[in-house]
Amino acid sequence: MTTSEEVARAALAAIPDYWKKMSAQRVSFTQSVLGSTRGGILIARDVAEAAVRALCEDAFPAGAYAIVGPASLSGQRFGYFIFNGKQYEVVGQLTGGDERAITAAAEVLSMFDVVVLQHEYGIFRGPDGVAVLDLLDAVAPPVVTVLHTVLAHPTDRQREVLERVVARSSAVVVMTHTARDRLGANYRVDQSRVHVIPHGASLPLATRPRRPAAHPTMVTWGLLGPGKGIEHAIDALALLDDARPQPCYVVAGQTHPKVRGRTGDAYRELLMARAADRGVADRVEFEDRYLSPAALAAVIRQSDVVVLPYESREQVTSGVLVDAVASGRPVVATEFPHAVELLRLGAGLTVAHDDPVALAGALRRVLREPGLADRLR
Repeated sequence: MTTSEEVARAALAAIPDYWKKMSAQRVSFTQSVLGSTRGGILIARDVAEAAVRALCEDAFPAGAYAIVGPASLSGQRFGYFIFNGKQYEVVGQLTGGDERAITAAAEVLSMFDVVVLQHEYGIFRGPDGVAVLDLLDAVAPPVVTVLHTVLAHPTDRQREVLERVVARSSAVVVMTHTARDRLGANYRVDQSRVHVIPHGASLPLATRPRRPAAHPTMVTWGLLGPGKGIEHAIDALALLDDARPQPCYVVAGQTHPKVRGRTGDAYRELLMARAADRGVADRVEFEDRYLSPAALAAVIRQSDVVVLPYESREQVTSGVLVDAVASGRPVVATEFPHAVELLRLGAGLTVAHDDPVALAGALRRVLREPGLADRLR
């Protein structure tokens, strides 16, 4: 009988070949468990297409694995959740960091052959999510960990937590070469365990060309909160006041639940006040609602350029960036690591952080320079 370790080795050996097939569809298993949670970490079963089968197509029977990680899904309780129109069973939930909760979760996970752990510092309890280490120590099956954040300048505790997570994992997946390079330069880890699997897209590829409209449209989407840099995009829009026709700007997405829990809609209200102060309130539209993939694809189809003015200099993974590139729209982004790595291939332009003048200049080029937008698609 095949042992768990042999199954894990077979899965890892299958990563490169299977990903070559998957990459044509721009689909990543990590998409099934990205995002935030309410009240704990989901442990899910039977996500074959989206998770372990992305590691090895045939090695795992349905239901023979578990996932621990955040979930951008509607179901947050025991029972089931819906993802991409399919129903999946939830077999457990880690809701605390105490010994009893860790033991209960570990018992559930140890029923399976492989555990896929989605790691972010803010997901697990304790300073820098240190409770994840107790869970990993208690889990029996091999662990494949997907790292969503690899800091260039971690604190000593952040470095220790990540190094111990990697040491406890049979394999580690990062979604950019930048993240792998950071691991090698700033952390004491076994690089032979690290695999780069590019972040997949969750939206349809190459949306239809936009029909000509009265005003060029810029768009930013995603959960709103400080750090998104949307205020800089509003400032850039004001600097394009001389453009004819004048562009408009759509900001699509709800306030991040954790941000709303702390400060309500203060960030959105700040943005609305910023637009009014800059004289562009009539050209900034806020879509304050959850957008299904179909609704979001419709918003993107009506846009001319995607704007990602993020303030972070640490962001090595961005699902919004990948979806923007996959949608066939030109992208203008700040120089966060994933944007620098992905857009250098020709899908967009990058500009310095906190520089509305540079952002406006790049947008002006995309909207007015003959042929540039088509070359960036």
